[in-house]
Amino acid sequence: MGQYTNALLHNPRFTEGEISQATHTLYGLQLELVVPTDELVHSTIRLASRYRLTFYDALYVGTAQELGMELITADQHLHRRAGHLPFVRLLE
Repeated sequence: MGQYTNALLHNPRFTEGEISQATHTLYGLQLELVVPTDELVHSTIRLASRYRLTFYDALYVGTAQELGMELITADQHLHRRAGHLPFVRLLE
């Protein structure tokens, strides 16, 4: 939640009220939290090294990969580095 909110705060297109509403909406979705396993941490380290990602960004990629889900990101840097993976898409 912290990185999500931080990304919105650093995007001039969103007002403080819109960011508050977005975080409220996200909490309302009652999403399942995923606790990184030892195996996920090690695969994240490999992804971070291979694609020159921060550990945090690689954790998103690794989690999506492990769960067989699509990762949709507005982070252009992450997308430039990992967008060739079939499950990583840029939010436009």
